Amino acid sequence: MTGRMRATVRPLEPWRQRLIRSLLYGRNVDRSAKARARVGFAMLAFAAIYAVIGGRLIMFAVVGDKP
Repeated sequence: MTGRMRATVRPLEPWRQRLIRSLLYGRNVDRSAKARARVGFAMLAFAAIYAVIGGRLIMFAVVGDKP
């Protein structure tokens, strides 16, 4: 095979690994944009969790114990 590029054959991955890889990294997608989206989603999730906790604390402070 002189003058030609030898085609490298990668072993086939199981379908689960291919699915996970395509969901995590995408195909022909800007990885930095996807990473920013993941970080933004994580920030939003943490903010929502802290808002729920804060709301519950305010409810407990306002209502208080009734004998």
